[in-house]
Amino acid sequence: MNLTSESLAALHDIVDILTLASSISVASAVGWYLVAMRGRVGGLAGATALFAGFVLALSATRIAAFVVARVPGAESAYIVEAFAAGVAVVVAVAVWPLVPRLLSMPTRCELVEANRRLAEEEVARRSLVAELRGLNEDLERRVAERTRELDRERRRFEIGLAGSNIAVAAQDRDLRYTWMYNAPATLKGVDPVGKMPEEILPSSTAAAQATVKNRVMETGVAERFEVELPSATGITWYEGRVEPLIEDGEAVGVMTMSVDITRHKDHEREMRDVLRELTHRSKNLLAVVQGIARQSALGAAGEAGFLPAFNGRLQALSRVHEILVEEEWRGVELRTLIERERTAGVSADDVDVEFDVPNRLVSPEVAQNLALALHELFVDARTSTGSRPMIEVGWQETENRFVFSWERRGAPTQALTSGFARLLLQRHLPRAVDGTAELTVDDAGSRYRLEGATAALRTV
Repeated sequence: MNLTSESLAALHDIVDILTLASSISVASAVGWYLVAMRGRVGGLAGATALFAGFVLALSATRIAAFVVARVPGAESAYIVEAFAAGVAVVVAVAVWPLVPRLLSMPTRCELVEANRRLAEEEVARRSLVAELRGLNEDLERRVAERTRELDRERRRFEIGLAGSNIAVAAQDRDLRYTWMYNAPATLKGVDPVGKMPEEILPSSTAAAQATVKNRVMETGVAERFEVELPSATGITWYEGRVEPLIEDGEAVGVMTMSVDITRHKDHEREMRDVLRELTHRSKNLLAVVQGIARQSALGAAGEAGFLPAFNGRLQALSRVHEILVEEEWRGVELRTLIERERTAGVSADDVDVEFDVPNRLVSPEVAQNLALALHELFVDARTSTGSRPMIEVGWQETENRFVFSWERRGAPTQALTSGFARLLLQRHLPRAVDGTAELTVDDAGSRYRLEGATAALRTV
């Protein structure tokens, strides 16, 4: 194809125009990109700016060359072209230090792979989070179960101690109270938590307790104790145990369990009093038995005469003691005493007894002597010969004195004329009631009159 110079010139102009248009278009696009992507391109901002500057410089040289060639007198455009060429050179030099950084930038494939790994890691993370959530829920469930168990144990502990006389307390190394449950009534409602023992207890008691508790912390061996505390009703006794509280092999305090044993102390004291009283009464009873034996032996015709009388008197004494035991040694009712001696014979109807006596309570000492006297009087009645004896028993009482009367009608006997019976009726029984007695035995029967002080009949 043969091209003329005019054709080549026209082609060259077209190329210049296209190049100029392309340069303007690329420069506009790069400028728009830089404005739109400012603050978003990250590490590529510098390289992008250099490339944009390089394209703009090349575009400027093409524009300057086009103007110089087509516009007469535009030689000054050469300065613009030279400046743009200088900028292009500077950019061309400055771009090389950026090459390593550009090479280190990931490719699209690498970004896709990184995104895939991130997605897998996200799935794994979600799975781990779900697993951790499950473990956390299981832990919370176990904690809740354990809390319920502890609450049940605490409730059992509280129910077990509720209404009891057991107190439990914890103290730190300095013996300051840190916790107490079921505080004893001797504290009078004072909250001991945060207080020292000497602030709520008598000084002597606090010092004695401190000695025991410090020794327990030093030795690590539990000890028992017994202590008395003053209360509104008197002295309250406590018995307990001190246990060391050990943490990491070191005693950090003590736990004290104490029980109110005042009732047991009172019972022990009552038992001692009862034993002393029993000993005293036993000695008195033995002395009475000894006296009965000695007086029964006087004038007795050998063993055959001694044993029946002695056994009968012991049985009378035994009967009144049975009544005293039944009545807890408070005394004996007079009618009960007479009825018991009346029915102690071979037959309950072997004598006729009329007695008009009140249901008077007499003291244990008087009851024993009166029982022996009634026994002797009934023996007198039962040994009377002839028809069945008739007995009348009376009782009169004023403000300060009383009179007991006994009358048996029938044949005379020798039962009351000498020996133990007469001595008891005329001396021992009147002395027991701070009074006097008259005993008459004749052919018409026997009569006995006892006068004494009502104060001697009263029980303690």
